[in-house]
Amino acid sequence: MHERLDALKQAAFEARDIDLYEFYHHIESELNRLGAVGKIVAKFYQKGGIDDEGWDTLFEALFDAGLLEDSEQNDQEGA
Repeated sequence: MHERLDALKQAAFEARDIDLYEFYHHIESELNRLGAVGKIVAKFYQKGGIDDEGWDTLFEALFDAGLLEDSEQNDQEGA
Protein backbone atom coordinates (compact mmCIF):
# COMPACT_ATOMS: atom_id res chain seq x y z
CA MET A 1 0.00 0.00 0.00
CA HIS A 2 2.90 2.37 0.71
CA GLU A 3 3.95 2.43 -2.96
CA ARG A 4 0.38 3.29 -3.95
CA LEU A 5 0.32 6.19 -1.51
CA ASP A 6 3.64 7.37 -2.92
CA ALA A 7 2.07 7.26 -6.38
CA LEU A 8 -0.83 9.36 -5.11
CA LYS A 9 1.57 11.83 -3.52
CA GLN A 10 3.47 12.18 -6.79
CA ALA A 11 0.23 12.61 -8.73
CA ALA A 12 -0.90 15.30 -6.28
CA PHE A 13 2.30 17.28 -6.75
CA GLU A 14 2.01 16.94 -10.52
CA ALA A 15 -1.64 18.03 -10.39
CA ARG A 16 -1.26 21.12 -8.19
CA ASP A 17 -2.50 23.49 -10.90
CA ILE A 18 -5.65 21.58 -11.81
CA ASP A 19 -9.00 21.52 -10.05
CA LEU A 20 -10.23 18.68 -7.84
CA TYR A 21 -12.31 17.04 -10.57
CA GLU A 22 -9.34 16.92 -12.94
CA PHE A 23 -7.08 15.71 -10.13
CA TYR A 24 -9.51 12.96 -9.17
CA HIS A 25 -9.93 11.90 -12.81
CA HIS A 26 -6.12 11.92 -13.21
CA ILE A 27 -5.66 9.32 -10.45
CA GLU A 28 -9.12 7.71 -10.34
CA SER A 29 -7.90 4.16 -10.97
CA GLU A 30 -5.33 4.44 -8.17
CA LEU A 31 -7.94 5.82 -5.78
CA ASN A 32 -10.27 2.96 -6.70
CA ARG A 33 -7.55 0.39 -5.95
CA LEU A 34 -6.99 1.98 -2.56
CA GLY A 35 -10.70 1.97 -1.70
CA ALA A 36 -11.35 3.76 1.58
CA VAL A 37 -7.79 5.08 1.74
CA GLY A 38 -8.28 6.62 -1.70
CA LYS A 39 -11.40 8.39 -0.46
CA ILE A 40 -9.43 9.74 2.49
CA VAL A 41 -6.73 11.05 0.16
CA ALA A 42 -9.31 12.65 -2.15
CA LYS A 43 -11.00 14.40 0.79
CA PHE A 44 -7.64 15.52 2.16
CA TYR A 45 -6.81 17.07 -1.21
CA GLN A 46 -10.29 18.60 -1.55
CA LYS A 47 -9.87 20.43 1.74
CA GLY A 48 -6.95 22.47 0.47
CA GLY A 49 -4.32 20.27 -1.05
CA ILE A 50 -1.55 18.34 0.59
CA ASP A 51 1.84 19.85 1.43
CA ASP A 52 4.71 17.97 3.06
CA GLU A 53 3.32 18.52 6.56
CA GLY A 54 -0.09 17.38 5.35
CA TRP A 55 1.34 14.15 3.98
CA ASP A 56 3.00 13.49 7.34
CA THR A 57 -0.35 14.06 9.06
CA LEU A 58 -2.09 11.78 6.57
CA PHE A 59 0.42 8.96 7.08
CA GLU A 60 0.11 9.32 10.87
CA ALA A 61 -3.70 9.17 10.63
CA LEU A 62 -3.56 6.11 8.38
CA PHE A 63 -1.17 4.41 10.80
CA ASP A 64 -3.35 5.28 13.80
CA ALA A 65 -6.37 3.86 11.96
CA GLY A 66 -4.49 0.60 11.36
CA LEU A 67 -4.25 1.10 7.60
CA LEU A 68 -0.44 1.21 7.57
CA GLU A 69 1.88 -1.29 9.17
CA ASP A 70 4.88 -0.35 11.32
CA SER A 71 7.32 -1.11 8.50
CA GLU A 72 5.41 1.15 6.11
CA GLN A 73 5.41 4.04 8.58
CA ASN A 74 9.12 3.55 9.24
CA ASP A 75 9.73 3.69 5.48
CA GLN A 76 7.85 7.00 5.38
CA GLU A 77 9.77 8.43 8.34
CA GLY A 78 13.07 7.40 6.77
CA ALA A 79 12.23 9.10 3.46
